[in-house]
Amino acid sequence: MVGALLPGVGCYTCLLYTFIFQRERIDNFVTTNCPKVHSSFPPVSYSIGVWEPQKSFWLFVLFIHVQARIFFGVVSWG
Repeated sequence: MVGALLPGVGCYTCLLYTFIFQRERIDNFVTTNCPKVHSSFPPVSYSIGVWEPQKSFWLFVLFIHVQARIFFGVVSWG
């Protein structure tokens, strides 16, 4: 159960943190392809991969989650 829910909860937590505490970054976010177009919703990968502390939290969630992935991989393979 943790193996299925933890990444989703971690991702939504990072997005929620971005919207609550880093609203000015979202308001100033523009893509490289369209520099004059402002987006009120940045890409998820940008929120969890570039900005701190979301990046550290996401890596922590994945570190906890990898054990469940390895366990289910070994059980289903062998």
